[in-house]
Amino acid sequence: MFDKTNPLSDTGFQQYKQAFRNTFLLNLENHLKLPYDPKGADNQPYKVIEKSKNTAATFSRIFDEYKVPLPSYEEFKKYIEAPSCIGAYMQSLMDELVPQILNEDKTALNSRIIDAINHNNKDNYRLMLQKANNDPKQLARLFIQAIVVGYSQQMLDEVKKDPNPDTQIAWFNNEGAEFTIVSRLVTIDGLSEFAQKPLPLDEEEQRSRMQKLMDVYGGEENAPKALKDKYQRFNDSFDISKIKALEAYLDALNSALKEENLKNLSEEKVQELYKLVEENISLVPLDALLHKKCYPK
Repeated sequence: MFDKTNPLSDTGFQQYKQAFRNTFLLNLENHLKLPYDPKGADNQPYKVIEKSKNTAATFSRIFDEYKVPLPSYEEFKKYIEAPSCIGAYMQSLMDELVPQILNEDKTALNSRIIDAINHNNKDNYRLMLQKANNDPKQLARLFIQAIVVGYSQQMLDEVKKDPNPDTQIAWFNNEGAEFTIVSRLVTIDGLSEFAQKPLPLDEEEQRSRMQKLMDVYGGEENAPKALKDKYQRFNDSFDISKIKALEAYLDALNSALKEENLKNLSEEKVQELYKLVEENISLVPLDALLHKKCYPK
């Protein structure tokens, strides 16, 4: 009998998890070694590796074309229903993958993965590393992020096979939006602890968070136009789903941190904004520059 209080304990999911693990690890290195296919997809592994030598973040798309076993959309929704969530589901799948991907001290991809990346060009990994600030841990995180991004892409491809257009719309407005948020919350161990819990979707709390952001600028009427537009998008998003509203809020918060939206704020208001970031830090992955601004000490 399916236990709704612990969806991931279900025998069906445990069997699927084992099949996923076996298939993923069995074909992993061969996937990375694939030669260029002139008729292949834009995110075929060869092209992703080439692009990653210019922009490291592109490496997070290395599994977009990696075919893995998938549950049906209905089964998937059953496994991620609260108290479960997409983050907990994906972490459960990754628990047995990450040790097979990283080196022993979890500071880089292991030598087998690096050798596979270098299969078509012995300098691939070195050149990719240069674009990742010579930080092997950063490349490893992008590789782990790619598991989440790729899984979302594969699920989307399956959903697109459904002739009912409402099914695709439901995916984009709910699970697809949640995947977008969760995929940004990657650590070297998989997903952050916060990402493994249901997202904070209470409408009243969400509206309160957004109002605090607008209050930094003295209300919506005084906010920069870009933020006014995002505020409107946030309000409209509740007609679609609470997850889309959260996505819109995070987009607005990140936009507020841009230099052009900071320059006309007093130091007091800037500190109010940084306090909002701190309150939402579990949801807002900051780049190094913004982190230094928000946490100068």
